[in-house]
Amino acid sequence: MVRILAVIAALLLGLSGQAAAQGAACTVSDGASLRACMAAAAGGRIDFARDVVCRSAGECCPGGLALMRVMGVADLTIDGKGHTLRREAAQKSCAVLVVRNAPNLTVANLTFDEDSRAAPCELKDKPCSSTFDIGNTKGVLMDRVRVLSGKGYVIKLWTVDDFTFRRSEVADAGIIGFYAGHFRYGASHRLVLEDSRFVRARANGVALQGVDDAVVRRNRFEGNHWHGLWPVPNVPGGITPGGQLLLGQGTRMTVEGNVFTGANCGNCNPSKLVTALEIGEGPDSPGVKDLRITGNRICNNAPGMAMYHNPGSPGGEATVSGNRISGFTGVDNLRGPVARSGNAIAQGETCQ
Repeated sequence: MVRILAVIAALLLGLSGQAAAQGAACTVSDGASLRACMAAAAGGRIDFARDVVCRSAGECCPGGLALMRVMGVADLTIDGKGHTLRREAAQKSCAVLVVRNAPNLTVANLTFDEDSRAAPCELKDKPCSSTFDIGNTKGVLMDRVRVLSGKGYVIKLWTVDDFTFRRSEVADAGIIGFYAGHFRYGASHRLVLEDSRFVRARANGVALQGVDDAVVRRNRFEGNHWHGLWPVPNVPGGITPGGQLLLGQGTRMTVEGNVFTGANCGNCNPSKLVTALEIGEGPDSPGVKDLRITGNRICNNAPGMAMYHNPGSPGGEATVSGNRISGFTGVDNLRGPVARSGNAIAQGETCQ
């Protein structure tokens, strides 16, 4: 009997310990608890129990630092549970989320609202923090994450290995929606952007300036690059329109099954044409090598190429196949060994 009671007691203790482990998540219910959870983070979970709003520089950039800092912490999950984290102050002064040396980080089911009433950054603005600043880390998953009205380069990657952004959205970016680079300083590896939306960025919806092994698939790009920011060399008053998706430099890049629609640059000069894909960045860059563009739908009402290879940028081996294009008058002007097949130009179609 004593042995049976001991076994039962052990089982109960085990169940109690399991419940304690399951209940060990740090719970966010306001700004103070968010700061406390981030300060105590050592792996495990941080769960949001309700929406959180910060309204002052001291609240939104505590101590002048990012609101959420994940530094040297492994195996952490931040679960928004469908809630919103909203900043109503200091959006240009610090990031919402800074990540360094934090392997196996998951951010899920959370909206980051940077307040559309606050003006976006201009190129000259200092400081102009990214909303997410992620660098020198490995294994990051962002799933069902929305980032609204970020002021500059909204999500910035620098020297990141194994990054996935899926079922998510970046909307109304002040400069660029999603940025990974730069190939000379901090190229990233194994990047996946899938089943997501990149909409209404003032410049590129996505810009990849230094990526090895990148997959961009089943995303929707809509209305990006509606306001040009970079000057055109040797053109007085020139403003470049660029592309919704910029593939500046990289190797082993796949763009598959995406929809590109609704792009026009209101202030660009001399051309207002926004191409779907902009490829390469001039003679000083290594360009894009081993590129595959297949099964995309591109709808716009403008002359020119749907996929534009910038002058002077080196060409590389590429495949362009099975893309359906409406409005543009040409498929691509890619240079280098390019295999083309099954691309169709139609008229009057829309990309729903």
